[in-house]
Amino acid sequence: MRVVIGEDEMLLREGLSLVLGGAGIEIAGSAGDATTLLDVVERTRPDVVITDIRMPPRRADDGLVAATRIRLVWPDTGVLVLSQFVQRKAMMTSAARSRRDLDLLTPRQREVLELVAQGRSNAAIATRLEIAEKSVVQHVSRIYDELGLEANSDDHRRVLAVVRYLTR
Repeated sequence: MRVVIGEDEMLLREGLSLVLGGAGIEIAGSAGDATTLLDVVERTRPDVVITDIRMPPRRADDGLVAATRIRLVWPDTGVLVLSQFVQRKAMMTSAARSRRDLDLLTPRQREVLELVAQGRSNAAIATRLEIAEKSVVQHVSRIYDELGLEANSDDHRRVLAVVRYLTR
């Protein structure tokens, strides 16, 4: 399989080339802007094009426009459109929400959650905080409630609470 990579960030472009090349995929070419991407695709006729949405020259949707053009002119060429921008935004939104959620916890609940994140059992937490194990269970239950972690058969709430704590 022959691939062309369209990505304006050189480090990411080269990283993709190394990963794909290491997997036995031939890199037919690469480009740092949408105009060059179209030229490289015309010249090399790859099987697949991987492109970012935001690329020069306008740093808007130039990569997406190029992807649309590639599908129109070379309909047999597969196109994979990536967007680092969208992912960063979604991660920042999630992290901000996690911080707000953790702000809802009492100082004692945050202390319990920190010990849970350290991998401590309820018994060990009770000993460390010099409280009854039943109190630890109540604190953990309230933590789940405050973080909106409802009981279900698909998720492990203790792990989800720790992930929320660690990504704050």
